[in-house]
Amino acid sequence: MQRKLLLAIGLVALFIVTFVVAVFWAFPKDSVRHYAEKSLEKAMKGKQIFEIKDMSVSPLLTVTLNDVTMKPATFEQTPEYLMTAEGEYSGYYCAKYVEVMPFIIDQILVDPDVLKVATGIPNGQFEINLSGGSILGKLVTTKSLAQVAERETDNPTDSEDAAKEETKPRRKARKAKDADEADDASAENPKRGLPSLKAKKSDPLVMNLNAKGQQIDLNRFAILSNYTGAQFYGELNFDTRVKLEDNQLKSMDVNMTMLSTALCPKRIKVNMGGIPYLELPFTILGDIAGKIAIENGVVTINELKSSGPDLVVEVHGTVTLPNGKNVKEPKFDLDIMVLPSEEWLETNSMDAIYQICRRQADGSIEVKLSGSGKRMKPDCGKPIPVEKPATAPNPAADGDKKAADKAAETAPKVEEKPKAADDKKRDSKKKK
Repeated sequence: MQRKLLLAIGLVALFIVTFVVAVFWAFPKDSVRHYAEKSLEKAMKGKQIFEIKDMSVSPLLTVTLNDVTMKPATFEQTPEYLMTAEGEYSGYYCAKYVEVMPFIIDQILVDPDVLKVATGIPNGQFEINLSGGSILGKLVTTKSLAQVAERETDNPTDSEDAAKEETKPRRKARKAKDADEADDASAENPKRGLPSLKAKKSDPLVMNLNAKGQQIDLNRFAILSNYTGAQFYGELNFDTRVKLEDNQLKSMDVNMTMLSTALCPKRIKVNMGGIPYLELPFTILGDIAGKIAIENGVVTINELKSSGPDLVVEVHGTVTLPNGKNVKEPKFDLDIMVLPSEEWLETNSMDAIYQICRRQADGSIEVKLSGSGKRMKPDCGKPIPVEKPATAPNPAADGDKKAADKAAETAPKVEEKPKAADDKKRDSKKKK
């Protein structure tokens, strides 16, 4: 008996191992990889193209994606007049313009909670290695979509409490009547009177994602350069919490720091006051601290400040994101303050900026961005007109003038000579 029991247990264990190995080897990795690429592109509304070079699944169902590439579907070349001088600044190499680069993720590891995933609730942990750094995170689903099949007809039945109070004869008569009406309705319209299944959403799918990014190289973080059109150096660290409801972003909180941040020369198209563009020289922004919140489609910048030493920049305000309904394009309401240091001003002129913006007492400028898209109106105040200094008295010039007047007074007067006879005859003929 004991041998038979051990043999049965061994056969069951062998079957389980064989089944797991068979599923692992027969897993359609290429199909899943292609499906993942198309799903990501659809989520980005075709604005980005995704390519996953390699995908593998371990026997413990840990999914590994290698060399995931994301690049814009379309892009515009930088105009020649917005290109800057190529060179090396304080040990940093800066290109003459920013090329649109593919964003490459070296590796993505996903460790799902198998039991919950099998019940349709996505849970698990993940690790993303990119741009010299990493992002560690966890996805937790707090609620799930429960689809309840309901039987619906054109003549709904009474409630359960009323049905319990019915007597058997009445119940039989009602059921017979409902059946006859259903048959009649089916004869006239086959789609009427038949039971239908309707998915009822009891609770929305709510997912909470927590992630922490460390030591991400800004110069290799192509998403930043592609979006801003600027070349950055520095290190990004962040901590974020994201809430999704039915795959729609509901809220997001981000606390971030960018260490030793430097900005390469950048020309910004403005077309203000007859100035086609503003040129920002190589600038060291130092450490940047930011606290940003997103809720119901509104981005609130609570804090975004650089420490310098070249420029101190502070940004506050809101950005309303497009929702496809009443908001067609981003709407800005931002207050920006830029304060250059005296050392930076010694080698970099801000005269072009001061021509269109009011210079504050401390040398800073304050810009307010309001509006949306092409209708966005930057307001940085009217520049204070510079009065021309009065001409200072010149003693040397005054002395020279007095000497010239005195010389003219003392100079001998020249007497006029009497006219000759021929001249007198000529004058008499003219008079005649």
